[in-house]
Amino acid sequence: MDWREKYRDKIVPTSDEAVRSIKSGELVVFVQAHGEARALINALIRRAPELRRIRLLSHLTFWPADYAEPEYKDSFRVISQFFGKNIRDLHNKELVEHLPLFYYEMPKLYEESWTPDTFLLMVTPPDEHGRCSLGLNSDYAVKCAEIAKKVIVQINPSLPFTHGSYFSLDNAFCIYEEDAPIPEIFMGSMGEIEKKIGENITPLIPDGATLQLGLGGVPDAVLSCLTEKKDLGIHTELFSDGVVDLCN
Repeated sequence: MDWREKYRDKIVPTSDEAVRSIKSGELVVFVQAHGEARALINALIRRAPELRRIRLLSHLTFWPADYAEPEYKDSFRVISQFFGKNIRDLHNKELVEHLPLFYYEMPKLYEESWTPDTFLLMVTPPDEHGRCSLGLNSDYAVKCAEIAKKVIVQINPSLPFTHGSYFSLDNAFCIYEEDAPIPEIFMGSMGEIEKKIGENITPLIPDGATLQLGLGGVPDAVLSCLTEKKDLGIHTELFSDGVVDLCN
């Protein structure tokens, strides 16, 4: 049976209808980075005039954080555990609150203190076993999908199917389907300064070392200098193109 037929009672035709159940005062959490269900967030922003005191909790965001603009301050109280440039600028204007917490503690926070009223989740279409993949976000999204009072799902065929973290549409409050692009972060530019830093750091890294990396010109410069190293390990929340090159 096609999944659309199986879940026809949960499928809604528009993103606006998908977020209609969200009420003022709720804690709304959404997936970070590549997994951000942007169609649902845009629909929530359109409802801003009728909503008040929504706690909107985000982490690393690649899309614009337009829900934190001054015009929405009465509708959304935006809280972020991770500050990218877009969130940092808004925090400096006192439009975003900082949540000082280690990243690994996020599942515990949601389970014990801040159980989401609504979780906005983007997943792949189901496979032959009925499993939707969480794509590129096997993180706090797994716990939120388990415990949220309601999970509003955007199914996106453009999201890559990865194994390890799955979601059953049986647990969805409602389902909206939209094929949408996934944001990309490109390698940082490497100038002479970044290359020199990479060259200076390389002798300090022995064979068999474990690397913790971020994004940007300096991490990419370091990675570009490690081609002769052996048996390197990766312990990082970010996996860049420079790591892929070392795996080849």
